Amino acid sequence: MPNNNEMIIGNGDLGGKASWFFRVKKLLAEMATEPEHQLFGEALAFPDTRCITTSIFKDFIQSNHLEELIKRIEAGQENDLEGLNKAFLEGQFSKASQGILFEILDTMNGPLAIRSSSLLEDQKGASFAGKYESVFIANYGSNENRQEQFLKAIKTVFASTYNPNSLAYRRKHGFIEEREEMALL
Repeated sequence: MPNNNEMIIGNGDLGGKASWFFRVKKLLAEMATEPEHQLFGEALAFPDTRCITTSIFKDFIQSNHLEELIKRIEAGQENDLEGLNKAFLEGQFSKASQGILFEILDTMNGPLAIRSSSLLEDQKGASFAGKYESVFIANYGSNENRQEQFLKAIKTVFASTYNPNSLAYRRKHGFIEEREEMALL
């Protein structure tokens, strides 16, 4: 499970990608204790990882009153992807969430990949591969610049929860009525 170079932030769900990441890491760590797999275990290195649970996503949606817009888009009543993306990018994190996110950023040096980890992702029969955004940031410059890059990247991944490709995939596989929330790695 998580060690000193991993953190799980929030009290929500991890999402598919994050859940599998931690399962595989645990399995490989257990295998590495067996003498025949020791060299294999020593050769593996996992990157410093932070998981932001769905509670931060839900807080963002509620803080910015996006529930009705999301319902209309999921129901196919509204098709305004540009308006949705604008609403997410202009949205603000609550002070509590922003503080938590900046604490994460303070622990990470160097370029970052902000990856989706939705509740519906990576389950049997539905991979969602390529349906959600991943955003890479330099994480360089002034603290204010780094914070701005980080928050914009998170908002971009959050907004991709409702992009046309992900919604079409959810409809095709019968998940459009399922609760979909985004966690991040």
